[in-house]
Amino acid sequence: MLALLATSAVAFAQEVPVVKLGEVKLTDGRTYKDVVFVSESPMRITVRHSGGLAQLEKKKLPATLLAQYPADEAAAERQRIEDEQRKAAAAAEYERTRPQREAAAERLRKERAASAAFNEAAAAREQADQASAMANARRLAQSEADDYFRTTWRPGNTAVIVTDYRTKLESIETKPGWPGHQPFSGEGYVDYYMSKGSSFSSNRVRFSGEIAAQGRVSITPK
Repeated sequence: MLALLATSAVAFAQEVPVVKLGEVKLTDGRTYKDVVFVSESPMRITVRHSGGLAQLEKKKLPATLLAQYPADEAAAERQRIEDEQRKAAAAAEYERTRPQREAAAERLRKERAASAAFNEAAAAREQADQASAMANARRLAQSEADDYFRTTWRPGNTAVIVTDYRTKLESIETKPGWPGHQPFSGEGYVDYYMSKGSSFSSNRVRFSGEIAAQGRVSITPK
């Protein structure tokens, strides 16, 4: 394959000889150096020169080059007409396909709107689910805190009867990296009767806790 490409390249180079034009001074005074012919159209030639590429009007070439590359106004007119016809055909095709393009754009707009609405609804459902889950977790934590101070917490004296209690759940949140775990904290107010000494007393107790998997709850007084 490489050999074939190399052979083709050599053949192409042989078919298109390099035409060096040297220094070219146009009739309008502009001068180009180290000019090499590249291609031509009916009214211009394209050249490569010391400054890059340029298109030179044939009518401005010096007489010797103009004789070598004569302007062909008839061909230029035919080319102009063909260009206008192509532009007109392209414009007509653009107008002909306008309804299809507008319909496609409308379908895309509706699809994007539907997608945005779906994503917004999904986000709202997720937010509602999270809010519901947190509300359930708060209720569970509150209930467990009440039960803890009603049945478990004691000030160190076993001869105690709790006469009243109140709990205030101050915070509950999700635990990063631990799905289903919600740590919480708060304060308990406990009134109790100490049978030893026949006296009433009260305590305010800070506590923290955590809801773990399957609704297990742990509470620790501080």
